[in-house]
Amino acid sequence: TVYPNNKLGFIWFPAFGTSLFPLITLLAYVMASLHVPHSRLGVAIGLLGTMRASGGAVGGAIHNTVFNNRFAHYVGPEVAKAAIQNDLNPADLPKIVPRAIQFDLGVPGALKGIEGVTPVVELALREAVRNAYGHAFKMVFYVTIPFTVIALLCGLLAKDASPFMTNHTQFAM
Repeated sequence: TVYPNNKLGFIWFPAFGTSLFPLITLLAYVMASLHVPHSRLGVAIGLLGTMRASGGAVGGAIHNTVFNNRFAHYVGPEVAKAAIQNDLNPADLPKIVPRAIQFDLGVPGALKGIEGVTPVVELALREAVRNAYGHAFKMVFYVTIPFTVIALLCGLLAKDASPFMTNHTQFAM
């Protein structure tokens, strides 16, 4: 979905993924509030928020590490293939790869000074860098699968909250 020219993927994948976060957050707070006595509710909700924040930090670090590692792995071969297919000098590849990344980021004149670069070659190099980004994001998605399975198993093993769903009020104001 994150490959160049896949506009529908860019629209619907984030819309689907981000729409689930509020629902998951709501369910987590409801489950936490139903499974603890009211006297410990503040601590439970505080711990839930702490765990969500620390889990997000660790998850962000893992995803960032995987993405950067995989992008560095994929970008060289992708750009090299595009450069050689467009008749650029293979000896210039150590200059072409970092400059192609800069060009994709919008740095003006990033590819200037490399012999044989035309607007068509610039577009080919940009697409090669974006393909490397697509491969890297796909690997990030694969890394999330085990964590999702663990979360689903934890959710399935949660106690039934039916005994706590009563009209009894523990504290009155």
